[in-house]
Amino acid sequence: MTILVAYVPTPVGFAALDSAIEEARLRSVPLTVVNVTVGENFADVTSADDKHLDAVTDQLTRDGITHEIVIITDALDVADEVLKAADDHGAIMIVVGLHRRSPLGKALLGSTAQKIILGASCPVLAVRPADE
Repeated sequence: MTILVAYVPTPVGFAALDSAIEEARLRSVPLTVVNVTVGENFADVTSADDKHLDAVTDQLTRDGITHEIVIITDALDVADEVLKAADDHGAIMIVVGLHRRSPLGKALLGSTAQKIILGASCPVLAVRPADE
């Protein structure tokens, strides 16, 4: 059993991580932090580098949260990888970050969070940063 968070090093990802930490504490379960990079584009905003992941590890260790960091590279689809990781790690909840998008933006680009919400075999907590 674990809380799984889809982490990206952005305000949306930080909000998701903070909420996932709260849920892991509340339920007294470990936290699995998953970062997915699509293709080999490590310059993409969703790709967390060693500096970001070290900061996450330091924060979780400092907070006394049992955790695992999972890095998935060269993925075809972020949502599919997050859903697979949730199943593989026995997630009891997935935490994802959301940002505001126009209806047209959602229709044209799709939504990773929406795909996770609709495809998950466990509850999904969707959060937004406070300033959005």
